[in-house]
Amino acid sequence: IHSAPSPGGYKLGAIGGAGQPCIYAPLFRNYLVEAPGAALSAAAIRLWQVEPEFAIVLGRDLPTQPDGRPHSVSDAWAAVHQVVLCIECCGKRGRPEAYEASTKLGSYSDTLSSGGVVLGPRLDASALRIDDLRGAATLSVNGAPAAQGSGAAAPEGGPVEALA
Repeated sequence: IHSAPSPGGYKLGAIGGAGQPCIYAPLFRNYLVEAPGAALSAAAIRLWQVEPEFAIVLGRDLPTQPDGRPHSVSDAWAAVHQVVLCIECCGKRGRPEAYEASTKLGSYSDTLSSGGVVLGPRLDASALRIDDLRGAATLSVNGAPAAQGSGAAAPEGGPVEALA
């Protein structure tokens, strides 16, 4: 009998999927690896895409508000301890022929199955501003851009806003 994988955090993705601002999914601790990421196998996770990402590490919990309203952006930011520059290694669980008959929601479900995350430099949140996370990020391989993203494309206008 194998024990269940231990959660290491959550990711958000499928922006606008299923009529929601985004969909959240767990990231399992054994798929969060420190750079350079040699502990991840591209073949094992069926790697199909890489994405530059910001990981937000909380220094304290953000419990549910008693009235059920979301936290303010400033309250969410005050709970952030670190921002980690990382690369998400997007994996696929199914075979290509399975996707032909898949519904849009089924496709979203699979894309939320991160193959792994390579954790890079950790930045102290106190040295950053919320606006810093709304900027563009480019992942280059041997000097050539391989993937791009923007924190401003995150739901609600930025990563901290999505956290709130």
